[in-house]
Amino acid sequence: MRYDPEKPPAPDVWLALDEDESRQLVARHHRSPRCEHSPAPNQRLHNLTHVIVENQAATPDLPVADALARLVEEGLTRHDAVHAVGAILSRYLFHALGPEAMPPDFDQYYAEVRALTAESWQQSAGPVSDPHDAFTDLHDDDLLQLLFTEGDGLPRAAVDELRVRSPRLLGDLIAIVVDPHNWQEPLPDWWAPIHATFILATIPDPTGDAAILSAMREADARWNDWIIEVMPAILGARGTRLRPTLLQVLGNRNEPSGVRCMALDGLVASTFVDPEGRDAILTRVGEIFTAADESSWVREHAGQVLLDLQVRAYEPALMDFARRATEASNAERERGIPGGLAFSVDDVLRAFREPQRLGRYQRSWLDFYDDRAIAERQRRWREEAASAAARPAPEAPPPKVGRNEPCPCGSGRKFKKCCLGA
Repeated sequence: MRYDPEKPPAPDVWLALDEDESRQLVARHHRSPRCEHSPAPNQRLHNLTHVIVENQAATPDLPVADALARLVEEGLTRHDAVHAVGAILSRYLFHALGPEAMPPDFDQYYAEVRALTAESWQQSAGPVSDPHDAFTDLHDDDLLQLLFTEGDGLPRAAVDELRVRSPRLLGDLIAIVVDPHNWQEPLPDWWAPIHATFILATIPDPTGDAAILSAMREADARWNDWIIEVMPAILGARGTRLRPTLLQVLGNRNEPSGVRCMALDGLVASTFVDPEGRDAILTRVGEIFTAADESSWVREHAGQVLLDLQVRAYEPALMDFARRATEASNAERERGIPGGLAFSVDDVLRAFREPQRLGRYQRSWLDFYDDRAIAERQRRWREEAASAAARPAPEAPPPKVGRNEPCPCGSGRKFKKCCLGA
């Protein structure tokens, strides 16, 4: 069989091929003189995109075959039509590459395929056809340098290229994360260990586990919320492998409370990747919550986890804890001491009525690189800078005047004999 993207392959014959055979056929075409476009920057990925589009086109209940035929009627070659559909497909696949990611929204993908036209493709083909063009030709060192120079605007395409090269760049990424100086650098270098942590977290190689745990500690020590907020999902994505270490961290009361709380969340998050052992982990969470001599911060956090997962066995203990915490908080307020509650009686009642709140255990940290998220951060920084510039500058304190210097009131007398003694 020979693959020619200008001619739809027979669906039954194409679907009977295994994945290696179909990829070899596509690769052979792209190496042949019959292929009219120049080699793609990432030819392996380009070939795989062809295979997936052809698989979908050969499936009768999907809209892809009709979309390809419509695009050809509107003036595209069939090969370009495959590229047009493949550009949409690539966006959805890149967002689903990491172990933390949710499955692609295929309903939305197929809706975009149905709406695709030759005109819209031709208008967007330059920048959208392969977002990795700007980064695939960079030397490894130049690509890594982007982590230090691009701040929080590092493009997703650069992140994906680093992930493609991760087998040979793994050591460099680890070195960035574990160097404590990188977490203290001024902007934009300050963002480098955050980027390196996010990229490492998508690489299942256990070589990166120690660096992930190092990032957890650095983030807690430096109140780095960008890492703290997604660390439970990052730890959980490692599955059962990190559970023994996280249990050890959780049980060590000499560890910082914030680190123990992240370990606790990571243990729970791992049960969404591998449910085996979930009951034992929830029992351990319950033990932390009911331990009267436990750190109040860690204990409250364990209670919040039990509420998130609606563990009914601890509902009475949670209610009792909330009542006593409310009484203590009210007493402090009466004495003029500001305070707050981890959760109230109403929070407990509501938690067991409403759907489970699992966002922090399953959050996708690569959403940080979505175009919309980048644009929103830049807008926020601009607004904060404008607000700071609009505030009046604080008045400088008057210069100190020596006792024997002329008085600044202009009397001509010494300061100690004039205003100082007034």
